Amino acid sequence: MALINCPECSKRISDQSTACPSCGFPTPSEQIDNNNLLASSRQRQKNSGCSGATIFLIIIIVLIGFWLVSAYDGYTEKVRQYSEEQSEPDKESPQVQESVFDSQLTQIPMLLSGSGEDGRYFLISHFTSYGLENVTYARRGNESDAYGEMQIDCTNHKIRKTSSENLEALKSADLGDWYTPTPDWTDQDIVNFICK
Repeated sequence: MALINCPECSKRISDQSTACPSCGFPTPSEQIDNNNLLASSRQRQKNSGCSGATIFLIIIIVLIGFWLVSAYDGYTEKVRQYSEEQSEPDKESPQVQESVFDSQLTQIPMLLSGSGEDGRYFLISHFTSYGLENVTYARRGNESDAYGEMQIDCTNHKIRKTSSENLEALKSADLGDWYTPTPDWTDQDIVNFICK
């Protein structure tokens, strides 16, 4: 046991005592113990704060992972459905084309182009837009059917048109440049029928 001076009142006290018997001031060994307790308490609080943040971060990572897996599953399902839809159009196209002739269609009389073409042309649709006549028609053939789309300027006697063996292909086809139809050809018969 050693004697030390009290930091407060400067009286001689034992280094083993927890406080000065004269003034009650804690001894340096007591202060060190208190500081150690305070430091360890702060460290425990710090550690518990870190573990809370770590748990929160893990939860966020798990939720993001779950969202990514769900999004990927949804994407693969859409890709599967799309590929199934794309693999079947060949089966449906002939039915669509045949159904055009199965419905009630208006026959376009072919008076100028000759009797060989009469009874083969049918009006599918006709509407007027911006002073132009827009016509979709079908031609019944011996081997295969054909479809056409025509824009007619009745005032200036000009047309532009496109044709295809597939009715769906007409939707994206280019009609080309304007020209005057040949007087004894089927185009002129269609113009005469529309521009009465």
